[in-house]
Amino acid sequence: MEVEMKRMRPVFLLIIGVMTVTSCQTIELDTAGEGKPIVEGYFASGHPMEVKVTSEVLFTSTDTVRIIDGLNMKVSVEGKSYNLLQDVTRIYRAPVLIKSGKEYSISFDYGGKSIVSSTIIPPQPANFKASDSTIVIPTFNSSAFTKFPIFPPPIVLTWDNPDESYYLVVVKNIEAKPNPINTGNVDRVFIFRSNPLQSNIFDIRSRQFQYYGRHWVILYKINAEYAALYQNNGNSSLNIKTPYTNVTNGLGIFTGINADTVKVRVKPR
Repeated sequence: MEVEMKRMRPVFLLIIGVMTVTSCQTIELDTAGEGKPIVEGYFASGHPMEVKVTSEVLFTSTDTVRIIDGLNMKVSVEGKSYNLLQDVTRIYRAPVLIKSGKEYSISFDYGGKSIVSSTIIPPQPANFKASDSTIVIPTFNSSAFTKFPIFPPPIVLTWDNPDESYYLVVVKNIEAKPNPINTGNVDRVFIFRSNPLQSNIFDIRSRQFQYYGRHWVILYKINAEYAALYQNNGNSSLNIKTPYTNVTNGLGIFTGINADTVKVRVKPR
């Protein structure tokens, strides 16, 4: 078992980013004229602080997203306050490493209102294990009269969860040139994931893999606010509602994550 937070965090942000855009683009019209700020802050243990802030999408605007520049944003932890400054990517950052178990609060003024939120960084998942490090995929030639292939049993992931905390399982192929299992499938994906879980066990079945080779199996410990965002992500043009947010006077999500990972190799029989 090993910690790969430096490379695991972009995997998490890829997934959560899609959800955030989906949620925040279908929102109630702000008749006051200026949209609410959308905060995207996912504080990962062992990483520097970074927050993205965009404007609310209004039905009267042709824009889909507008980054908000020039905010005087601060983050507080253990009685100390740090300024988050924009870099060339227009992300607000502070060169302070996030630590598990600590509570972080952000604050800034926008549109005459104080925008605030806080989160606690969860501990790393405990005793994360996989029942096997290899899964063998049977080959099947549909043009030949052969027996239907027998698929191997699933890889069983387990971890400690005595308090029914929330977890998320993400599986990602990490080969430079992935070799597809089914060359006829044009809808292949490099990453698949679970729904938020409150259990301590999850099965990965062979049919979920779409590529051979090495995979990260990442277990994220997430906070309830992320699970609430996921469960609330049912907006559409026919079902418009304000998405879940834990940002006072704003939208979006400010949350903490922590993770551990195991590696699994997928091989042909």
